[in-house]
Amino acid sequence: MNEKIIKDLLSAAQEGNLKTFSNLLYQFNLNQDLGDFGKIAHKKSGDAILHILARNGHISCLRFLVQEFVGKKFVDLEIRNLDGKTPLHEACQQGEEEFVQELLSLGVQVDQLKRADWTPAMLAVTHPGRLGILKLLVKQAANLNIQNKDGWTSFHVAARTGDLEVLLFILEQEPTAWSIVSKNGRTPLHTAALHASYQTVDFLLSVGCSCNSMDSCGTTPLMDAVRANSVESTQLILRRKDLNRSLRDSVGRSPVHVAAQAGAVQCLKLLLEDGFGLDVKTRDGQSALHCAAREGQLVTVNFILGQGGLINLRDVNGRTSLFLAISGQHVETCKSLLEAGAELFTDKSYLNLEELARKPELKRLIAFHMTRSKGGGENGILNENKTID
Repeated sequence: MNEKIIKDLLSAAQEGNLKTFSNLLYQFNLNQDLGDFGKIAHKKSGDAILHILARNGHISCLRFLVQEFVGKKFVDLEIRNLDGKTPLHEACQQGEEEFVQELLSLGVQVDQLKRADWTPAMLAVTHPGRLGILKLLVKQAANLNIQNKDGWTSFHVAARTGDLEVLLFILEQEPTAWSIVSKNGRTPLHTAALHASYQTVDFLLSVGCSCNSMDSCGTTPLMDAVRANSVESTQLILRRKDLNRSLRDSVGRSPVHVAAQAGAVQCLKLLLEDGFGLDVKTRDGQSALHCAAREGQLVTVNFILGQGGLINLRDVNGRTSLFLAISGQHVETCKSLLEAGAELFTDKSYLNLEELARKPELKRLIAFHMTRSKGGGENGILNENKTID
């Protein structure tokens, strides 16, 4: 095929100039085998002419192509790119409602799965404000309860974006859509708590989603809300009379541990005000201070210290919050812990703390405090009988 014409056609499809596009197409028709038209595509993405037109909403070019060459083999409305997406997938994902309507009027399939198992309906609701497109798809009998490889439906996707109009519409079509659980046990409420607004969380609770549901890792919607540092969603779930405050995830973390690890100080305050314990331990004996220190969450570490968190508490491996902060190379967090009285305990394997530290500034900080330590053994490491268990 003529490489220049191919390049020019792809560019014309991108720009959407009907005059240029039609002239090039006629030229292609005169000089090439029509069967070659369907082979025109970007090498890296596999995007053909129709994908480009759909993504950009160039409906006049689509109408010209169909009007002039309807019935021709090379006009494949279901053509797929390397990601397995059809032109309908592209138009839905980009919110090109008029283009979607045109494709549907031409009889394209509405429930095609792209390579990662997403339907046009799922892609349509990846952004809010796509109710019009979803209605068009449903009018053509789109199945909103199709699950992708992860077990997500269109309802799960809409729960992430927080589009209440779309959620209400889906429930009108599929009243039990709220109850479908993903392959890893996550409900739409989990998704909303982690990504969406508290209004979405409130809506999902009102239609039946449980605030005590646990995914395959034991994560609850409350844990997701605090991980996202969503104060309003956290408050909303904490007010639920049916909330089970004793739930722990698969490694024994409570919402307090999750909030500390995420640096969600405001949510951590709410949890403590609600009666959650600050020094409750995970399965491996770690406290909220351990979790915050390991991630270098300096503000959270200082808050926990101000609340009286046990600074020298050791987990089942003998590791303190300071040990974890050193392991994570969090210099400022180490400074704060040392200034608050953290002892230079190693773990049960007696790792050398100066070797554990890789940053020169951290090495100097540890060496300085080791020199000042009283009652230290080899390398300035304190004896085990001075630890707090």
